[in-house]
Amino acid sequence: MTLSIPMLFLRVTQLACAAGMIFAARVPPRPPEHVELALSLLGENELPDGSWQGVDLLATPQARAQRVQLNLRPARDLRVTLDARAPDGSLQRIFPEPGKSGVLARGQSYALPGPRAFFEIDGEAALVLSAEPARGSTLPPALASLPAGASLRAGAALPLSDGARFSLGEATLATTGPLRSELRFRAR
Repeated sequence: MTLSIPMLFLRVTQLACAAGMIFAARVPPRPPEHVELALSLLGENELPDGSWQGVDLLATPQARAQRVQLNLRPARDLRVTLDARAPDGSLQRIFPEPGKSGVLARGQSYALPGPRAFFEIDGEAALVLSAEPARGSTLPPALASLPAGASLRAGAALPLSDGARFSLGEATLATTGPLRSELRFRAR
């Protein structure tokens, strides 16, 4: 049996496709990746003399604060977003800035919105923190929350707006696959 060049090309292509399908069928799916993020929540209240008083919002979740700062330390490179929940339930992206990746490097500490910068709280506020492996994931986010009475590790002493240092506790949020956590605050 003789094959013309186009027919030979067709047969080779068919064999390559069949081999590729066999290979693809034998590759196991990638398991979901572990997402782990250390979190501290620093609240601030202004005193009558103009100085600032720190509040550990993880250690005392019922506490009120005029301003809040999130401190994050990922255990691996993570893509992080932070959204403010509006009263109507819609979300507004507040981190990262448009055009930025939002990737936080493993082991580095990050303050949101920034060092010595705080989000102002008016009434009740909710922030939605999301994180996934920096290279992405195909799974829907898993809800991560701190269990009631979660133990906190000693965290860093962070600067308040007036330069005074305040020591915070630190908790770990962990999921298999992408993480999503809603953080609620009340103004003083």
